[in-house]
Amino acid sequence: MQAPLISLKKITFGRCKKLMYFDEVAFQHLTSLEMLDIYSCDVLQCLPKELPTSLTDLHISCCPLLRPRVQRETGEDWPIIARIPNIILDRKKI
Repeated sequence: MQAPLISLKKITFGRCKKLMYFDEVAFQHLTSLEMLDIYSCDVLQCLPKELPTSLTDLHISCCPLLRPRVQRETGEDWPIIARIPNIILDRKKI
């Protein structure tokens, strides 16, 4: 028996060469998600407008279009992630 998606604690998106956007609705249902790991997604343009409040760890690396958007206080997506306690961008805590 498979666990429902709402019980997922960690999701990794890696080497997704064609991923440009996330499904906004799908993330709203991941109410147990604690860690989101995104790496080598060269054309990923932004984060979802809302991330689960359960998210405590966000790791992003090698995502050139996303990097400026998640910069502390200046990035367009910073308001979305500012409340997350542990944010790692290209192996550095921000």
